[in-house]
Amino acid sequence: MAADVTMPRLSDSMEEGTILNWIVEEGAEVKRGEPFGVVESTKAVSELFAPVTGKVTKVNQELVDAPEGINDSPHEKGWMIEIEMSLPDELGQLLSAAQYQELLAAEER
Repeated sequence: MAADVTMPRLSDSMEEGTILNWIVEEGAEVKRGEPFGVVESTKAVSELFAPVTGKVTKVNQELVDAPEGINDSPHEKGWMIEIEMSLPDELGQLLSAAQYQELLAAEER
């Protein structure tokens, strides 16, 4: 079972010079909450955390050259990694798109 989760926007606009680095490769095992990549910009360095535990089946290498795809087309070109879940119960612990939007709205107040 592969997880399809809504990823937050990394910033309102990916600034020029943003660098995306994967620290996992296809076939690697990831654990929920552990880093699988890093986004570096002139303002900050942020780790990317695995939403679920499992085996990485695909890595979107195109984002390394064009990280703006994360914000421009998150569900088509901006996907980061695909994970074959080994603990399907973890899926129920993720926020739905609606729950995530509610969380963002509450933080803006």
